[in-house]
Amino acid sequence: MQENRGRLTMRSLQNLSYLERCLKESLRLYPVAPFILRNVQEDVKLDSYVVPAGTILHLDIFQVHRDPNFWPNPEVFDPDRFLPENIQNRHPFSYLPFSAGSRNCIGTG
Repeated sequence: MQENRGRLTMRSLQNLSYLERCLKESLRLYPVAPFILRNVQEDVKLDSYVVPAGTILHLDIFQVHRDPNFWPNPEVFDPDRFLPENIQNRHPFSYLPFSAGSRNCIGTG
């Protein structure tokens, strides 16, 4: 920030990668929407089970973000979970701080 005389600019904000990782880890532990509801529009087959149309699903994002299958030591605050090398093989729906799919928050894109 020396080149900006201590003032923040859009460019300097974009270079605060540790801050970004801290924000993402905070949202992992405390998501804005800890759960979402979805109304199943058509029958969906999950393995050998069929979720019938008309079913209301409760998706517990709070627990997904604490699933040790995706997050080792899930209760520990660790911004390095969001380093590029740690993100690349993670399941795309293991981190849902603002929901996902067609109803995802437009501010996350």
